[in-house]
Amino acid sequence: IPCEMCIRDRAWTVRASCPAGVVLAFHSDTAEIGVELACGGAARTASFVDVVVDGIFSGCIGSSECLKLIEGVFSIGNGQERRERLIELYLPHVRVSSLKSLRLSDNASFRAAQAKPLLLALGDSITQGMNSFHPALGYAMTAARLLGMDIHNLGVGGAFFNHASLPDAPCANPSLITVAYGVNDWNLNVPPGEAKPYLEKVRAHYPGIPMAVLEPIWLNGETNEAETA
Repeated sequence: IPCEMCIRDRAWTVRASCPAGVVLAFHSDTAEIGVELACGGAARTASFVDVVVDGIFSGCIGSSECLKLIEGVFSIGNGQERRERLIELYLPHVRVSSLKSLRLSDNASFRAAQAKPLLLALGDSITQGMNSFHPALGYAMTAARLLGMDIHNLGVGGAFFNHASLPDAPCANPSLITVAYGVNDWNLNVPPGEAKPYLEKVRAHYPGIPMAVLEPIWLNGETNEAETA
């Protein structure tokens, strides 16, 4: 029987290998997009590629089931006049995956979207979007889209305030940093004081960059009588 630590390490590796926040962004006048994406390890079963068109969530390709291959065709514009649009494809945030092919309509235009200011999101499964079926609809991805920013999502399910997890700066030149831990700290009995060296490490990596520290969801140690009835 595998030891509990081995099981936890394997689960951590899968979660950390999921491409949460990875977005393929480009301008095109294509009438449709065909996607084929191979899936490996699963942190959750949801297997979706989300399609955001001109900043609006427009649909998805995939299933809530644990697919080995995500494939399908998504129509752009609902039969409206063909014109160039900003298309963003959000890769699965809870599946280890690799893109096999991306197909556009014949003679479609294509140009990569310009880089935008970068949001660095540090946190646990809530930041990763673990309980969201859709990779585009976690809070970190939604915030970045509403702020007109690209995202480097470093949320990993099971993470907690641990300054040793940041030996180097995770990315270059973010314009905004969000930090959201607390739930796993509570469950693992990590004292609140551990937040200080972590935040000091973040600040040392990124002096002068605005940083928002988000409070965790409410937890307490009391038993709900209704749940035990």
